[in-house]
Amino acid sequence: MRKSMTDRNRERAEQVARGWLTHKLCEGASQYHNDQECLTDRILAAMNEARVVCAETSDGYHTFNELYGHRHALFSVICKAFNGWKSRFHDDGTMFDGWFIAGVDTPKGQATYHLPLTWWERFHCKELERAPKWDGHTPSDVIERIAELERRP
Repeated sequence: MRKSMTDRNRERAEQVARGWLTHKLCEGASQYHNDQECLTDRILAAMNEARVVCAETSDGYHTFNELYGHRHALFSVICKAFNGWKSRFHDDGTMFDGWFIAGVDTPKGQATYHLPLTWWERFHCKELERAPKWDGHTPSDVIERIAELERRP
């Protein structure tokens, strides 16, 4: 099946956006190529502005909703297996509407997530009146700390 010019242009713009092609439209015309005049850059900017990310945004395999569902389920298992906890409140008594916090203590510190209240009953772990004081961990710390749990006896 022969592709239309529109399909080929869309495909080429997507390839440029992914870095697969150079600015072919600009090659050989360097005197016209600058950040304001480059057609390819203007196309890419328009594509980026048009991107809408929502719960149903997909990478082609899973939506954000599905991936968060996986994370919630896996963390509930981790909390049960490693004596985790859950609380409806942060240590200072605050919480985001419709959310709770759950966590585990690892050899390197806390690993916590905020989770939708709809998952509360699925977390079979110790319930605390208030969560322990946050130790300042980052999302990267949480990944590292959870990965370290497999080394625990």
